[in-house]
Amino acid sequence: MRPKGCYWPVVLLLVLLFAGCDRSGGEATETPAAEPDSSQLAFTVPYRAVLNEGDSVSGAQLQYVGNSDDGIHVRIGGEDAYKKVGDSFNWHASAAPGVELDYKLRVMGVYLGVFQAWGDVDIIVSETAPVVMELPDSAPWVFSPAVATYAVTRGESVPGTTYSYLGKSDNGAQFGGVEGYAYREIADSLEWSGRVRGNVYLDLTMRVSSIGEEEVHLIGTATVWIFP
Repeated sequence: MRPKGCYWPVVLLLVLLFAGCDRSGGEATETPAAEPDSSQLAFTVPYRAVLNEGDSVSGAQLQYVGNSDDGIHVRIGGEDAYKKVGDSFNWHASAAPGVELDYKLRVMGVYLGVFQAWGDVDIIVSETAPVVMELPDSAPWVFSPAVATYAVTRGESVPGTTYSYLGKSDNGAQFGGVEGYAYREIADSLEWSGRVRGNVYLDLTMRVSSIGEEEVHLIGTATVWIFP
């Protein structure tokens, strides 16, 4: 299921980040950064579940059963539960080989017979081996916009890509593996798309948030396709 609606908070996050960057090359203040090894990817996706009676959240054992005198009747992991507006609606499991999905939702209510729960999904993809290739047209699970932040040490790979950070130069951050111009200044984009493991594809657009001699900070959004 594709998340529905517009996610202006994501856009606002990017705008605020770049507005606060130290353009002299210093570190950005309080920029969150993932610290995974280069074979692991971490994303967070704003998510809105919209379910009719009997429907389940894609990739999770979260089902809306219907309204009752005891509250909003749902099933979590096959067990009955009765929820009120504002209650949690969570599920964490391995959805596919090398992929963990952690749904952290809150019940918004039932409107005209349709159940809604909003929140985030954390996606962890392990044992990646990125290869540039054509993206699929569809998949059982498609998540967008997935948000990722990285701190990449000089000489290390940018997670989920075939790029590496070569260091700071007079022209900005220099990246290896990039076709054409290899340099990026603060707020410049860096794009990559392809397969990151046999059952996961990624279309990623990052921007440089700070450049240091030994480390570059990147923040971006992606579309993630997941197959069983």
